[in-house]
Amino acid sequence: MALTYKILKYYIFTMIIGLICIHPGSGFGREWGTIMSAPAKTNIRANRSIQAKITGQLQAGDQIRADFLKDGWYAVFALDQQERFEAKARGYVYASRLAAVPTPAASKTSDRISGKVSEKKLVSPASQEEPPLMLKNIAFQFEPAGHEKVFLYFNRDVNPEILSIEGNDPRIVIDIKNVQSVRQGLTRIKVQGKLIRQIRSTLDRPSHRLRIVVDLALSRSYEVEPTYYKAEKMYVLDISETAVNHKDKKQKPAPAHP
Repeated sequence: MALTYKILKYYIFTMIIGLICIHPGSGFGREWGTIMSAPAKTNIRANRSIQAKITGQLQAGDQIRADFLKDGWYAVFALDQQERFEAKARGYVYASRLAAVPTPAASKTSDRISGKVSEKKLVSPASQEEPPLMLKNIAFQFEPAGHEKVFLYFNRDVNPEILSIEGNDPRIVIDIKNVQSVRQGLTRIKVQGKLIRQIRSTLDRPSHRLRIVVDLALSRSYEVEPTYYKAEKMYVLDISETAVNHKDKKQKPAPAHP
């Protein structure tokens, strides 16, 4: 009877160990996240925002473990990170700046009809052709000290041509070549700011030339500072009003009396 009881305890203990191995905890014993690489040099930020502090960088070809996708940003971890805790992430990277790494199993495909096995070369994300250029979004933001910003989001690098037009119809004109598509809803955006009245975009499909026009308010003197954020594929216009120094104005001479 005592022997039977010991055997029963042994089997119960063995079953418990087996269940633990089959169903490990969320932090250990199983793969999690997605192994991804950076096709180009990419910033790692402290939070899910392009305004957040840069805490590190990924060089082209660097691989990381990505998880906790939210608002278009991945939390990124070292490849040897075992515990799936967001607090242990190195930081955050914009999702479009990462590409999944093909698994070795995908390098071979079997041809059942001919019975042959064909080899397929793995193509690194950095060597793939760039996707067609697309305007993903236009946004604006009012900031302290009277600054108003326009944000232009693209899916890859751009090289805009910018022109400022003064007079009775002041505006900023931005021309971009080789644009294939524009997200719907960006044709005309009402801003109603102190400096910016509206933002218009037109894509000439035969020439693939995109024109973005920022209409400005009248009777003001403007200062425009363009900045391109390569990692985020974002072009920003910082528009502010130029202070006029009345002391520097030349006074007209008073008319002479007869």
